[in-house]
Formats: sequence, structure tokens, C-alpha cells
Amino acid sequence: MNNNQERRGNYPMPEEDMYKLSSINKVMKKERRLDELDRLYEVSQQKKVWKNVVFACGLVNLVLFSFALVGYLKDVQ
Repeated sequence: MNNNQERRGNYPMPEEDMYKLSSINKVMKKERRLDELDRLYEVSQQKKVWKNVVFACGLVNLVLFSFALVGYLKDVQ
């Protein structure tokens, strides 16, 4: 961020605070500055990708665990 005479009344939101927002879509609807909208959109996309990756990893872990359990039960019998 360039600190040379910021003319805005409120400074741009740090990215750490953007990631902590629970309702980023509400903030995007209120925001009019294009540079901030771009940053908010990027953060929302990254949050979606992170959630999808975590969900996919959890699903893969469940499938692998079930395969291990089925293999163990077949070996025991």
C-alpha cells in the first residue's frame, strides 16, 4: 500500500481481515471501489477453493479409511 497522501476516508482493508469476514458478499455489495472489489473477489475465490480442497481431502480420507477397514475385516475372517 502506498502511504503517500491516501485520499480515502477509510484505508483499504488488510487481506488478513478480508479472510476473517464471514459474509464477504455483503461487503462486496457495499463496496464501490474497483480495486477493493477485485481484492474482495480474489479472497472469496480463494476461500471457495480452500473449502473445496479441504472437502475433497476429507472425502478421500474417508474412502481410504473405508478400504482399509474392509481389507482388515476380510483378513480377520
